[in-house]
Amino acid sequence: MLSDEEAAMTLDAWGFDDLRSKGKVFIAPVDLFKESGPWHRACGQGNTGMCRWLKARGAADMINDKDQLGWTPLYYALSQKHEKTATWMIANGADVTANDNRGG
Repeated sequence: MLSDEEAAMTLDAWGFDDLRSKGKVFIAPVDLFKESGPWHRACGQGNTGMCRWLKARGAADMINDKDQLGWTPLYYALSQKHEKTATWMIANGADVTANDNRGG
């Protein structure tokens, strides 16, 4: 798993504010960014280590967040052929039945 320092640097590079409180990381939901969230970025890059870090730091409730098109982080991993990351996401609660904004 990534260290807190490595994860903070990655989140910063992605443009996400990473606010720490009592060891839990709070990251603004997807709709505040008008793009995609940290789960989407991690999955799109096949960064399973960041996925583990996000879950361990209390962001598991965002694992199925959708971007503006209704795409989930799992979709990002699959569309970029990141099999290891997609498998990890499914094993950790990603919704395999989610539809995008067009119903697909």
